[in-house]
Amino acid sequence: GLAFDALGVLLVDRSGLLWVGAWGGGLQRHNPRNQAIRLLRHSPTHPHRLSHPSVLRILERRDGRVFVGTTGNGIDIIDRRLGVVGGYRPDPADPDALASGVVSGLAEDAQGRLWVGTYQSGVHRLDPGARGFRRYGREHGLPTLQIEYLFMARDDRLWVGTGDGLLRFDASADRFVALLDAEGHAPQVRINDIDEDDDGRLWIATSGGLYVVEPGSEVLSHRADVARGLVSDHVASVLVDTRGRVWVDSAKGLQRLLRDADGGERQNLRQARRLG
Repeated sequence: GLAFDALGVLLVDRSGLLWVGAWGGGLQRHNPRNQAIRLLRHSPTHPHRLSHPSVLRILERRDGRVFVGTTGNGIDIIDRRLGVVGGYRPDPADPDALASGVVSGLAEDAQGRLWVGTYQSGVHRLDPGARGFRRYGREHGLPTLQIEYLFMARDDRLWVGTGDGLLRFDASADRFVALLDAEGHAPQVRINDIDEDDDGRLWIATSGGLYVVEPGSEVLSHRADVARGLVSDHVASVLVDTRGRVWVDSAKGLQRLLRDADGGERQNLRQARRLG
C-alpha cells in the first residue's frame, strides 16, 4: 500500500507505472503488473535521493526521463534505475536559473522545450541546448506571478492556470493572453486543474466552479457551480477518463457528469451524480 496519505500528485507514465508524489513523503512508484513498489525519499546527504521531501508535480519527458517538481528546491531529474541524477535549483540572483524553488507546473511542448510554473515567480522556459531558463512575468501578459497549473493540450498549445484566471501562450507574440468570458471579462478565479476530452474540449477546475473552453474557442465558459448541480464551488481537480466521462473532485465529494438524454457529447450538469 501507499507509504503516505497526504498526496500531492499522481502520474501514470507511458509504460503504465503509477508515480505518486506526497507532501513530506517523497515519491513512490507502483508497478501494477507485479505489485512492486519503490519508494524514493528525501535525503540531504544521499546524492540519488530527492532534494526535497514534498513533491507537487511530475512530468514524463518525451525521452523517458521523469522530472519532479518540489515545493522548495526546484526540479529533480529521475533515472528509473538510479534515482535522482540531477536537477534545476533555484537562484533568484542568477537570470539563467529558476527564480523560485516552488514548482507548481511542468509541461513539455512538441519542440522539446520545458515549461515550468512557479508559485510566486511566474513561468520559466528551457529550450533544448540552452544554458539556462528564460523567465516570463507580468511584462509578458501574466496578471500575477502565482502560477497554479500548466497544461499542454494535444494541439501543442500551452495553457497556464494562475491564481487570477486562465491564460494561453501566444507563440507568435511570445506572450500570454488571458481568456475572457462571454461578456468580455476575465473571471477572477484560481485555476486548480485542467484536462482535455477527445473532442479537444478543455475542462477547468477552479475556485469558482467548473469552466470549459470549447474546441476552437477563446471563450472561458462557466459550466457548473452549486446552483447547477455541483456539491461545492471549490473544484480541486477534474479528470476525463478513457470512456470520456468527466469526474469532478471537491472537498465535499466526487461527482460524475452525465451525458444528455439524447446521447449527445455535451455533458448534462443538471444530472451531476454524487458518489458515496
